[in-house]
Amino acid sequence: MHTLSAIGMLGLLIVVHELGHFLMARILGIKVSRFAIGFGPILWKVMLGKTEYSLRLLPFGGFVGFPEDDPDSGVDKNDPDLLANRPVVERAMVVAAGPLVNLIAPLFILATLFAIGGMPQTLNEPGVVILKVAKAGGAEVAGLRKKDVILRMADGPVSMPQEFSMRMGSISANQPVELQVSRDGRILVLQVTPDNQGKIGVVLAANAKTIYRQGTNPGELLMASVEGYGRIAAMTFESLGMLARGEAGIEDLAGPVGIVAVAAEASAARSLDLILIAALVSFNLGIFNLLPLPALDGFHLGCFALEAVRGKPLKENVLKAISNAGLVALMGLLVVLVAMDTLRLLEG
Repeated sequence: MHTLSAIGMLGLLIVVHELGHFLMARILGIKVSRFAIGFGPILWKVMLGKTEYSLRLLPFGGFVGFPEDDPDSGVDKNDPDLLANRPVVERAMVVAAGPLVNLIAPLFILATLFAIGGMPQTLNEPGVVILKVAKAGGAEVAGLRKKDVILRMADGPVSMPQEFSMRMGSISANQPVELQVSRDGRILVLQVTPDNQGKIGVVLAANAKTIYRQGTNPGELLMASVEGYGRIAAMTFESLGMLARGEAGIEDLAGPVGIVAVAAEASAARSLDLILIAALVSFNLGIFNLLPLPALDGFHLGCFALEAVRGKPLKENVLKAISNAGLVALMGLLVVLVAMDTLRLLEG
């Protein structure tokens, strides 16, 4: 049930994205021939007016089709209501509308979440919690596990992940360190040995719990939504920065399967957390689609900017070749991410 809810959430965000393109085209009076959710074979379709609406087999995507892109449409290529014949600014507005809706939506999603479930308030507790233990690292050898809370090192209590890392880094390589650990209500004392870089192979987070309280007025709700939006934006840009600096690689990315798995786990822990995941995924979809990569909206916006500067568009055959190559690369990346997500799930 939680997995189906997560898939539904991801599908809804894709609908929102494509709806942005579709509605902007409609507002500008541009003809639209197809509105599809998903890719591949058609599962269901209906014709309303001159637009075909369809649901397709592969749910992780979608598209808005225009008559000039369909060789069988029989449309007059000089029709002023075709997207291709509109000024570059209007074409850019249609393309930008999809990611823009995804970027705006988290504000409303967060406001809805806080109005229904209350505004989050973080309460810090002693120690740092282990989120992940690397295989064959010092932590695993010492017997540390995911969800353990490290309360103390030999030289005193631990309160923040950065503090723990700095203190561990100051210890000589291969010198055992005594840790006091809380696990399922029990206190354990374990000895862990850092490597020559002062690392023991763990991902840590502050040991905090979140409580929820109802807001007292609309202004407080708005401020909480804006603050939550800022945190989502900061997390997203920090992740992009890590990728750009080489501090994270493809193994740290999540594809559709990984997103669904995380969303399902969050939903199982607290049903309203699925709404929070939706806000995060929506913002990431918006930013991802604005990247200047072939087949993404950002690439087309870059082409429009170049056209505005040059006074003429790039040759159609060149654009198609680049877009097709980009689409193949994007599908290849999607396959790799799905495979990696699946392997991670199988590994538990």
